[in-house]
Amino acid sequence: MNEQQQLIRRYEPILRFGRDSQGRPEAFFPMAASDYVHSCGLRRKKVGWLHEPGQTKLLHLSEVEEPDSCYLAFAAGDLLPGSAVDPRLALELLEYNLEIAREPLPQDASLAAVSEAPEPRPRLLLDSQQAAELAARLSSITAVERQPVTGDELGVMFGEEGLASVAASLQGQPEFAALSLTPEMAFGLNLEWLKLPNFAKLPEALRDRALEKYEPFRDWAVHPPVYHYHVSHDRGYKVLQYWFLYPYNDWASHGGHNDHEGDWEVIFVFLDEDNRPAQVAYARHVKVSFLYGPATAVWEDIEVVDGTHPVVYVGCGSHASYLQRGDHRFFLHVDWARGDHLAIGADGDQAWGTPISLRDKRWNTWFSGAWGALVKSWIGKAWPNTEGPTGPAQKGDKWHHPAKWAGI
Repeated sequence: MNEQQQLIRRYEPILRFGRDSQGRPEAFFPMAASDYVHSCGLRRKKVGWLHEPGQTKLLHLSEVEEPDSCYLAFAAGDLLPGSAVDPRLALELLEYNLEIAREPLPQDASLAAVSEAPEPRPRLLLDSQQAAELAARLSSITAVERQPVTGDELGVMFGEEGLASVAASLQGQPEFAALSLTPEMAFGLNLEWLKLPNFAKLPEALRDRALEKYEPFRDWAVHPPVYHYHVSHDRGYKVLQYWFLYPYNDWASHGGHNDHEGDWEVIFVFLDEDNRPAQVAYARHVKVSFLYGPATAVWEDIEVVDGTHPVVYVGCGSHASYLQRGDHRFFLHVDWARGDHLAIGADGDQAWGTPISLRDKRWNTWFSGAWGALVKSWIGKAWPNTEGPTGPAQKGDKWHHPAKWAGI
């Protein structure tokens, strides 16, 4: 091993995973980008497959044109046309305005096929053009009602979150697309539902499929958990970057803030000029609404094993990184980082596999698309954080200036 590799292995972290308040354990763990990508399909927005699931390689991410218009689809990739799509699930996915919902629904989709649909569901919030497109597509299988958004409704949705200015600027502009499965059952907006803690929870069938696809990679004798790494220099420090790729974030399934496919998380170890650890920074969830920020500490103040391995307490389902075990408040939610399930690393239940360098990897620097199926809101952006993240090199200061990002 060269010097960088030796440093990376010397200070590699120990991840302690836990259970939520109901005793449900973490289900997804760090895996190799190559394995994850091969399990995904690569799609271009509103176009379709560039490479189907099981046929996608990291090389394809390095070569794709206009990468910011593309995304990887993990579990969602198996629910697209060409596969055995359950009509009920297809309509459920529409509820979240998934990019995949832009595909034609199966020919056998009918109201009869969704007769067991649950009680009223949230409406889609779409702009006028989206509403018109969706109404035309669905007109053959279900009634579609379009209603204007009022300023009062926008104020209810955004005012409490400090986004009143957004509400004011959008007043009268967007429209609701209320999809009715039956005349009595509105497949539509429910403002009270938007206030519930799990308003960003994706369909349970999507999580179930993610678990099925991930199951082979839980054979750690064949596919041990791995981290990706990068060594950079910033503000006088040599920075050891440890990046973890999880196939699925199911935090909302544990009562948290959101769900999404693909999940890149990171911690940093800052070395001084003598290659001695000085500080750390962990990417965690903070208490401010919809914001993410670092937890920083000097080396002497953190939990360390064998003098060199920093301990990370991982949020159950969210995979955020914390310095201490505990129940960490994030806005209306709690991130359960109790460390009472299993550990990966030096003194853990499972050792790390061979680390993967991110240096000069074009798939990392070139591919600017999402690492999971897209979920769009009525204002054209993810709401709230239900789309797959971008890769490490697309993270701005986290990648290029980690000391600045951490405030060190």
